[in-house]
Amino acid sequence: MQLMKAIVIISMALLSAPANASETHTYVIENSDYSHYRSAVLKLTFDGDAIAGDMTALKGDDSPPIRVSGQKTGANAMTLKFDSNKGIGFKGRTLSFSRAIEYDRLHWREAVVDIWRPRYGELSEAAKTLTYQPCGDMYGSLNVERRHAASGKKIRDALLADQELSGSVIEYESLENLPERGPESFPEEHRKELKSGRPVDYLTGKVDHDIWYIFVPTGTEAYYATKLRATGLFYVDFDIGGCAGADRSYFTVGREKLFDSSGRVSEQKMVSFINTGLDKLLSGGGKYKYWKSKPQITKVKIPPYPVDVSYEIRAASEITRGTIGQWDQLRVSFEPFDNVTRNFGEYSILLWAERMKSVRRSAGSDSPPDETYFKKDQEYYDEAIAATSIANGLGEGDCVFARIGFEDVVPKKVVDRLKCSSDE
Repeated sequence: MQLMKAIVIISMALLSAPANASETHTYVIENSDYSHYRSAVLKLTFDGDAIAGDMTALKGDDSPPIRVSGQKTGANAMTLKFDSNKGIGFKGRTLSFSRAIEYDRLHWREAVVDIWRPRYGELSEAAKTLTYQPCGDMYGSLNVERRHAASGKKIRDALLADQELSGSVIEYESLENLPERGPESFPEEHRKELKSGRPVDYLTGKVDHDIWYIFVPTGTEAYYATKLRATGLFYVDFDIGGCAGADRSYFTVGREKLFDSSGRVSEQKMVSFINTGLDKLLSGGGKYKYWKSKPQITKVKIPPYPVDVSYEIRAASEITRGTIGQWDQLRVSFEPFDNVTRNFGEYSILLWAERMKSVRRSAGSDSPPDETYFKKDQEYYDEAIAATSIANGLGEGDCVFARIGFEDVVPKKVVDRLKCSSDE
C-alpha cells in the first residue's frame, strides 16, 4: 500500500512539472570587449525560450557585472542583449548566436564573439580565471601589466600584505624591446638564464616598465593571477609566448585520481598513478624489459600544492618513439595543472622528455644496458614524439608536435599510431 502511494505521488509530481524546466549553464565568453581580458564568465538561465543571466569578470578582476537577457530563436540559435555600463565604457549590444559542437566543447558563436563550455561537466577553475593561450599553461608563463601607474611603494605594500604571496618564489625576465618578443622566444634551455626571487622584489624593481613576464610553478597560475589582480594594481593573464620546441605534451585524467579530500594534489595518488601507468606502458604488455629510476619528487608550496615527479627511464624505442630495434634513455617529468579547456571533474598532467639518447639493440638483448652505452643524442622532435607517446599511454594525450608544426619530420605512421587529441 505504501509503495502504491509513493508511485502515485511521484507520478503526480512528474505530471505537474513544467515541460521545459529551466537550465542554468556557465560559459566562457571571448572577444566581448567587456574588460581588459579577452575572456569573461557568462552565466545564463534558459527558461523555455527566455534567457537571463550576467557576464562577470575573471577571478580577481574588479570589473562590475553586466546584465544579459535574450531569447532562443530556434533549436540552434539565440539572441542575447548585453546591457551597457558607462562606468567602464562598455557599450550595450544585441548579438545573434548559432550553436555548434566541436571536440568536447559546446559553442554559441557569432561573427566575433564566441561563447563556450565543456560539453560535459562544469567549467574548470582555470577557465574562470585565465584566458586560454595555446602554450601559456604549458610553461607557467604569465604576463603581468601594471595598472594606474602604481608606485613602487604602493606595489610593495600590497604584495607584502599577503604573507603567502610575498614569501613565494617566481622566475622572471624583463624585456625592454617588447615588439621583438615572439611566441617562440622562450625555449626550454632559456629557462636556465632566468633569475629567481620573490614577486615583491621583482615587480617593484622596475616601476618605469609597465609589463613584466614571470614564470610560476605549473599548476599555480590561477592562484598567482587571482592574488595579483586582487591588489588592484595589476592585470595578469597567460602570456601568449612559451611554445619553443614542441617538447611538451599533456594528458588528462579524472580529478579523483590526483586529489585528496582536502582539495590538494596528493603525493601518494600522483606518484602511484604515474608509477603504475609507466610500468604498464614501458613493458609493452609484458613484451619488453625496461629500467626506471625511483621518482624524484618536488612539492610546490603554493595552492593547490602540486606534486611534480621526474624519472630517468631506459626502454624499447618501439614504445617511446615507434622506432624499431633500439633502446632509448631519457628523463621524463610530470607536473599536474588545471586545464582551461577541460571540465572541473578532469585534471591534466604536463610532461616533457629531455636528454634523450639511444643505442642499437643487439641480437638477443632483452634488457636495456646501463647509461654508459647510450651515446647518440636524439633530435628535439624525437623528444616531442616520446612525450606525446607517453602522454597517450597514460591518458588522453595531446599532439603537441603536430599542433606546433612538425608534421614534416614526424612519420605519418607514428601520428596515426598515437591517435591523440587536440584542443585546437
